[in-house]
Amino acid sequence: MNSQMNTLSGFAFLTLKPELVVLNLDDTQTNENIPELSGLMSEMSKKRIKSVRVYGATEMELEQLDPEERIEFMNDLAITEPGRERLIHEAYKLLGLISFFTSGSDEVRAWTLREGANAVEAAGAIHSDLARGFIRAQVVAYDDFISNGASMSACRDKGVLRLEGKEYIVKDGDMIEIRFNV
Repeated sequence: MNSQMNTLSGFAFLTLKPELVVLNLDDTQTNENIPELSGLMSEMSKKRIKSVRVYGATEMELEQLDPEERIEFMNDLAITEPGRERLIHEAYKLLGLISFFTSGSDEVRAWTLREGANAVEAAGAIHSDLARGFIRAQVVAYDDFISNGASMSACRDKGVLRLEGKEYIVKDGDMIEIRFNV
């Protein structure tokens, strides 16, 4: 099977693309009153297709609320994460993608990278010159970054900032500062 996939890898067959089914439902739809749901779920299970349920009207209402009201509304409905975010997480997982972050004095930026990529590839996602002149990466986990005041220097002082080389495998949510010389 693997040699067949290698042979076909140069072609862009639609049937080889990963699939994700998004069920856009209204608030009244449950497992019992969606026609043919069990058959659909059975077929998707056989083909190992993932699904995400999104309640479009509710999502639209959530987006129109102030942040404080949104949290309260989500708590009332027992929603832990908006449907849009669930969809993004599932799509990233399906495609084998992760995000890493860089921060500057005036912005924090997210970058997309293939899962399993190393620090040099992360540098190249930002700019090819960074990959060419890569020296090392200063890395801190996102949670550590936030708990230390969103400051790389505070993370360094607390000892949670690590120096990593070219072969470091970037993890989802890493905060990275690239050191380079061109």
